[in-house]
Amino acid sequence: MNVDFVALIAWLIAAVGGLYLLITWLVCGGIRQQRPRATSFPALLIFAHFLLAAAGLGTWIVYVLTERDDLAWVAFGILLLVILLGSTMFARWGGTDQPNVAAGASKPEAAGSGAPPRGTTARTLVADRQSRATIATASKRTESPAESHFPIVVVAGHGAFAAATLILVLLAALGVGGS
Repeated sequence: MNVDFVALIAWLIAAVGGLYLLITWLVCGGIRQQRPRATSFPALLIFAHFLLAAAGLGTWIVYVLTERDDLAWVAFGILLLVILLGSTMFARWGGTDQPNVAAGASKPEAAGSGAPPRGTTARTLVADRQSRATIATASKRTESPAESHFPIVVVAGHGAFAAATLILVLLAALGVGGS
């Protein structure tokens, strides 16, 4: 197996890991968190990384099929940009799974019969409702960033396969290990 195909396999594995991270970021509210700046990953950075990686992978696939040397160098250049963006995201990432603070907020008790407990005054009921509204508002504000849900193993694997891909693509572009 020559280095072109090994690079393709490494790139595909990195892409699967990256796709998993992108989906996790989206599902955990990465787009929704753009407005209040609850995430340290601007959507432009995320999507530029993804789109450039996809373009580079597509270029590499065409290179593997056609063996045009100029495409290997184009793919390498694109991959350098992708890794620069990925390194920027890694530097901005907290690196730990932060527990969702909202999950630890006190929850309203079950209503039971729906009637307030004996001795409850209207003032107490209003204060209770206000404190519950405050807890709900605080929970929304303390929502953990979408990227805090990234599994460390996936981030590390994605980065390791991306680095290996860069080296393999460079070797292929230089003509080392060809068929």
